Amino acid sequence: MDEIGGPDYAVPLPFWSMAHPQHAQVQLLAQEWAESYGLFRSETTRSKFHSLGYGRLMSYACPTADLDALRLMVEWNTYFFLFDDQQNYAMLNDRAEDYGWLQRAIRRMVASHGSAPHSGHPLVAALSDLCRRTFPRMSIAWGARFEENLRRWLDGQSQENKFRAIGKTPTVNEYVQMRRDASTVYAHIDLMEIGEQTEIPDDLYRSIPFQSLVESTTDIMCWINDIHSLPVETVEGDPINLVTVLQDHDGLGPHEAVAAVSDLVASRVEDHITAIRELQERMEETCVPHPIREAVLRCVRDQGSWAAGMELWDRTDTIRFSCGELQGPNRPPQYAEDLLTPP
Repeated sequence: MDEIGGPDYAVPLPFWSMAHPQHAQVQLLAQEWAESYGLFRSETTRSKFHSLGYGRLMSYACPTADLDALRLMVEWNTYFFLFDDQQNYAMLNDRAEDYGWLQRAIRRMVASHGSAPHSGHPLVAALSDLCRRTFPRMSIAWGARFEENLRRWLDGQSQENKFRAIGKTPTVNEYVQMRRDASTVYAHIDLMEIGEQTEIPDDLYRSIPFQSLVESTTDIMCWINDIHSLPVETVEGDPINLVTVLQDHDGLGPHEAVAAVSDLVASRVEDHITAIRELQERMEETCVPHPIREAVLRCVRDQGSWAAGMELWDRTDTIRFSCGELQGPNRPPQYAEDLLTPP
């Protein structure tokens, strides 16, 4: 391969994968939603939304959902990516104070499940809409863990920023947990239940087998993404990448580090398969009713579909990890713009 990692580096996964047949429609609906909240401030970023393809990505996560549930999932995913752009924009432009203000506003909105008063900032208003359309659909227990996973995401971003601010590469152990937290995979897995019109019992969700599934899905997706985004993040000088971590702390060369991450992904795939078997055994032992058991396994299936679909999307169906989008070292990509400024 001509570059280390990047879109030419395929990482095979043994999971069944299917895209939702209405992915093109929901991509357009997500753009309309984002525009309605002023999340695009320039024609350049607006015109690139289709090429980013967040609707196409999430169509793998809910391949059999109704359109309303899929749309909600895609709009959450769009929001997470846009907020992630603001994190990167802040770090590249010495805007940590503005990012801190925004994160505090986001935390208040999450804690209120969308009802906190706000000043109309586009990212805060859009989050209020998402929360008000999401939390009432599910039980109090589901809402508590979804809120917990949203806080996990914000805590993870804060931890990442500490390393970026001092230009330090985290250790492997520091990296793994921080990357899980910041990734939003936990929150997306919660949202898959809405797509499957079910709710995983809280004791089953918090069981060792299911948490092993959540963690392995998260690691698989994050580490594959690290391989595909490596060329862009190398130019940006971003230390939050497992390939970079292995290079710095294990003394591996670039190609060796990419191969090592690929091997780690394969190991986590085996862990994932083992966790599925253990989850099935637990549901049988605890006499989980058959309809719930089937719904839980559909959610598990969707995790694998999403992981395999993301691997393909990273490589072939988005401009997000294209070096051609970069405007230069220490400058944000063309599809990102400043939404940090408070009103």
